[in-house]
Amino acid sequence: YLGLLTAHLSAAGLPHNGPSRQKLAASAPARTLIGALALPSERWSRDAVMAVAAGAPIVLGGERARPSAWEDVSRQAGVVRGLHSWAPRLTGHDWKHDSQREHARTLADFVTALGELVAAVHDAASWADRGARTLELLDGLLGPSHRHTGWPEPEQDAFDRVADAVVRISSLDELDPEPSMATFLAALRAELDTPGARIGRFGEGVRIGPITSAAGADLDAVFVVGATEGLLPAGRTESSLLPDAALADLDAVGLGADNRRQAQERAFALALTTAPPDGRIITVPRGDLRSGRTTTISRWALPSVAALVGRDVVATDWDDIVLDEAGRDETVGIVAVPSHERGLLDADTHHTLVDRDLASLAGTRAAQMPEHPIVTAVDGLARGLTAKTQRRSHHFTEWDGNLAGEAIPKTGEQAISASRLEAWAACGYRYFLANVLHLRERDDPEQIVELAALDRGSAIHEILERFMKERIEADPPSPTTPWSEADRADLRRIADEVFDELEASGRTGRSLPWRQLRSELLASLEEFLTIDDAVRFAEGSTPAHLELKFGFEDQPPVAVELEDGRQIFFRGFIDRVDTTSSGETIVADYKTGKGKKYVELGKDDADPTLAGQTLQLGVYAEAAEQLLEQPVRSTNYWMVDPRGEYKRHGYTWTDERRARFVEVVTGVVDGIEGGVFPANPGEWNGWRGRHEACGFCEFDSICDRDRGEYEVVKADAPELRIRQVLEESTLDGGRTGTSGDAAGGAA
Repeated sequence: YLGLLTAHLSAAGLPHNGPSRQKLAASAPARTLIGALALPSERWSRDAVMAVAAGAPIVLGGERARPSAWEDVSRQAGVVRGLHSWAPRLTGHDWKHDSQREHARTLADFVTALGELVAAVHDAASWADRGARTLELLDGLLGPSHRHTGWPEPEQDAFDRVADAVVRISSLDELDPEPSMATFLAALRAELDTPGARIGRFGEGVRIGPITSAAGADLDAVFVVGATEGLLPAGRTESSLLPDAALADLDAVGLGADNRRQAQERAFALALTTAPPDGRIITVPRGDLRSGRTTTISRWALPSVAALVGRDVVATDWDDIVLDEAGRDETVGIVAVPSHERGLLDADTHHTLVDRDLASLAGTRAAQMPEHPIVTAVDGLARGLTAKTQRRSHHFTEWDGNLAGEAIPKTGEQAISASRLEAWAACGYRYFLANVLHLRERDDPEQIVELAALDRGSAIHEILERFMKERIEADPPSPTTPWSEADRADLRRIADEVFDELEASGRTGRSLPWRQLRSELLASLEEFLTIDDAVRFAEGSTPAHLELKFGFEDQPPVAVELEDGRQIFFRGFIDRVDTTSSGETIVADYKTGKGKKYVELGKDDADPTLAGQTLQLGVYAEAAEQLLEQPVRSTNYWMVDPRGEYKRHGYTWTDERRARFVEVVTGVVDGIEGGVFPANPGEWNGWRGRHEACGFCEFDSICDRDRGEYEVVKADAPELRIRQVLEESTLDGGRTGTSGDAAGGAA
């Protein structure tokens, strides 16, 4: 109640005084000091150091802390934890800009200086010595008191109180000559666990406090709030050390189980006597906002209710009295407020502008609310209400991703990747956030528990690329020649190099899971070579190109002509191209994971684009034909780890499949350039508590929670017909050829 009362009295402009909600430990000086002293126990983790740097205006060693810039460079450098890892990673990182290099240097100096100050406290032996070193740490981080004139007054007072707390615990040498650092820190925390500065000046305005603070006061009116069971009286649980049966024997000496409750009841009665009879008000909330449960009136308030209604009352009568008797007769002395909304509408006087405005808006229809004078007077409020209204309508509006007529970058103006078009096909809104607004999920290395799937795939790609490239530059094996033991030794060497680089970047997570995963990845790579022997033998193929580049640097992009004659240019890297003795090529794109979504590609009548989700295969087939001037036999995804059983999922590249590919690309490009970016969350998964398409989306937390309902409501909007081209999941008789044997299956 302290926070609610303070907020409402402040909003009403009423002077008030009382205890602060905030403890001294929550002040900036206390947080900074405790945070710095706890860094060794936190293993100097990145988030802990950044919390210290950002918690107050710190100037250490003449350098002013720059938490925003430091947070960015420490994340890019891959700092995770360990005092001695900060400087090497920050100064050894390959920074692209001089400003980043300078921020990295100042951060490394800051951590080094902070480490020396903290080490001095930890190395001290006595209370007095530790206290002196702690004051040096406090002054070193925040400066002496005369530098704090620009601080808010409560924080200036907090700095002095924190310093006094350190001085107090410095005199405990007689109790424990050689305290441990844990004991010292616990004592300091206990000293700081006191109320912060008092709110207001005592005696001015409304006085706020616990009922025990009212005894002996002479007040004009007293309000006892929250008179419900669980608060008055407070809930009590049986002691784990002295059960109620044992405490019952101590009643005679005043240590009984109910003494605390009796003291609270006396304080309640005394609080009511501090004001005249017509100035005593008891409030009883009918519900708990935290739990959503109804409440029961306090047993101590029932005598007052009985006196007002003129008969005995029990708790089960309370609702009937409030809603029936008192609700119709104001002279009873019980005022019923059925709900917050009803209270606003029925009030003769509103004590805050917010309450007045809410009461004015309550009777306005939703469609008219954006035009209400109060709404138009508040900057941005009308747009927010318009967004809520239009998102629930049947129309596809700008609030749902309809940006027709806006300046959307044309897809034909520069080379794009196949995955970018796949992103729009999967979810237009996700495409808009990532590729139009260029939003990205922040990557905090200290939060990484295990190697991310993306990093895992990138590492496997790099290992296989470097290994195959060395083999191709030397002498690629024939289809009938298996990989030798020397080849496998080279693969292990390359894998170790890549894994070491990945570990140095701080992206591998916890040590134990990473060591286990590292051995598993190495074993799976060696197994892949065995599978590769069988594939090359079956296909009669030889590795010819690795990471075949197009649309980057000096390599021209690949052009695809759409159905209306426009050209779209693609860029990318083909993971691997093998050649056969007949002069054909086999295109492969390495994938990690189970690959369940690609299984359908092996069927003759399957949509080769899987509703726009597998455009990479078509783009890579087009690229291979244009760059190598050789016909493509097949294009496929190759699962390169045991989870996907090393299978290949794809198809032969036919005219019919190319026509479907061009059709889908045309539809996707039309949607992007037409400004159509609807959310596509998919079906609701009740077991997982999320939509099927949102499980691995980095924007899930910022997307509207009612996205599934909006999708259903707007399904028939004419602007969304452009996505119908994606819904064709099979090749019909007009497009399907007869030579559609899949290039996949188990290798």
